[in-house]
Amino acid sequence: GAEVRQAMRVAAFREALDQFEHGLALLASVPPSPECAEIARLLNVAKLGPQRNLEGLLSARLVGALAQASQAWAGRPEVRPALTILWGQAERLFATAQYRQGLEAAERLREQAMQWGEETFVALAHWRYGTLYHSLGELEQAESHLAWMLDWLTPEGAADARAAVGLDLEASALAFSALDQWFLGYPETALTRSRRGIAGATQRGDAYGQAFSSAMGCTLLFLLRDAAALADRVEQCSSLCRQHGFRLWQAYADVFLGRLAAARGEATAGVEQIKSTLAAWQKAGPPLGTDSLILVLADTCLQLAGPRPPAGDSAAGAGRAALLATGLEAVESRIGPGTVQVGYGYPAELYRLRGELLLAQDGPGAAAE
Repeated sequence: GAEVRQAMRVAAFREALDQFEHGLALLASVPPSPECAEIARLLNVAKLGPQRNLEGLLSARLVGALAQASQAWAGRPEVRPALTILWGQAERLFATAQYRQGLEAAERLREQAMQWGEETFVALAHWRYGTLYHSLGELEQAESHLAWMLDWLTPEGAADARAAVGLDLEASALAFSALDQWFLGYPETALTRSRRGIAGATQRGDAYGQAFSSAMGCTLLFLLRDAAALADRVEQCSSLCRQHGFRLWQAYADVFLGRLAAARGEATAGVEQIKSTLAAWQKAGPPLGTDSLILVLADTCLQLAGPRPPAGDSAAGAGRAALLATGLEAVESRIGPGTVQVGYGYPAELYRLRGELLLAQDGPGAAAE
């Protein structure tokens, strides 16, 4: 048990998950008993954190494991397992863009944790509030909850949260707060918080915290148009994901790697990498982050299209038209007629980019639209 908790604290999630799975396999090989059933219930809850970080928020295995754990612990009074399951339920609502329902789940988590004196889970509830309000575009509300959590945070509380759910609270809160600050109009503060989050996770040796905050930092640097810093951040994120198997953030890294490839002259390969990664991301189901990745694809297409070529250059004209059509199709999949907007803060940027694409495609004739 102590070894597994240490593995969780240092983000060695593959090792932790392997230990949990090994324990369950051993239990399956012995005669059933109430004691074995109790240990199995504990192991099934404990593996939720590392499974989430390795496979992503909506992996089929994680969804099944959460349902199994919820059923096994229904009506049982044990504090930590019940709170961990509540945390998982709130997180799944967040990942599927059921934000208002997620707020209700976060409130249940906060109330239960306060009743049982579990301060770490109170802080986790505030973190979830912050991400949910961020996703709803209610940025001042988001910042108030993230600030509360950061003010509360102690080294002991941070270590307990990592052991309980595998999350670096400081790094993840600063990553979301950085984007809040960008949207609120404070780019310097945004960049400072992003850097602070990554530096802290690096100092603590938390690989998942580094990958998490680096991936979200890529979005910020993209919005800031800092190509050199973006290249460094993408490489950091991709290297960590390859080394530790963080699938969710590897997708972010792959999209931005496609962007960088296109910028250095590998236009076709770069755009195709972004498109294929985005298609796989959307097929897997998580709406979280979709808008930011669509922005990368559409903006890359716009940059590659460039100015209108001479009238006689039909090949260049066709290539440019195809790029602009790809960009518009991506944007209008999110803000076109009849679509349901999911995401945070990005609709305004999507509309702005749609206007740029239309002007590039149709010239002054598109000005009214």
